[in-house]
Amino acid sequence: MNIKFEKFIKKKENILNKYIENGKITEFDIEFMDNLDNYVFNGIPISFHIKYFNPVDIDVTLNGKCFDRALLLFIANSDAEYVTADIKELELHFGKDYARHAWIELNGYVYDPTSLLRYDKDIWYKIQDPTNIKKHTKDDYGSETLIWYENVRSKKKEDYMPNGKFYHELGMTIPLYQSIAKKLDNPELSYKLNRYLNEIHYNEEEFCNYINDEFQKVIVKK
Repeated sequence: MNIKFEKFIKKKENILNKYIENGKITEFDIEFMDNLDNYVFNGIPISFHIKYFNPVDIDVTLNGKCFDRALLLFIANSDAEYVTADIKELELHFGKDYARHAWIELNGYVYDPTSLLRYDKDIWYKIQDPTNIKKHTKDDYGSETLIWYENVRSKKKEDYMPNGKFYHELGMTIPLYQSIAKKLDNPELSYKLNRYLNEIHYNEEEFCNYINDEFQKVIVKK
């Protein structure tokens, strides 16, 4: 039994309850989530990755993949800071070697990609007592990484429609997302995923025909 961790969790819950009541800790706001809809990663809006495809919902043996998820939030918010640090909660639970966490900071708030909660920055730091803090803006990147960052940000839904420049990528991603949606048995996710696929005019049979045609072109060239 980890007594220190249990005490920390009880203290954290008390603080959460206090500040949730006065609005200083909230779920991601609508404007923030709507913005995530404008950026596409691996064929679907970043909002899907954040809201529905949380690794801990898919498999409880996985951690929250906070570094990847914070990076997605960072891609959709170019004015944000990408932050990594050792936090007290993970240190007490898993040990110092596994205490690293990632989030973004924007306009005085911390957006935590694992809990999907927005904290007033001072409250987050009070709760988690982060150490060994490293902060990055997009301008901190070297030229090659910055090019990658801007390229990812530039991808839009239209690019994944038939005749779009990234249409071919859907064959590796959409079946996976459909399988995850089925496993999660989340009606809201299934509805929104199907609606999105309709928006980009994705049809499985037509896509398979497209891939077959492209494959035949390659064979003919050889």
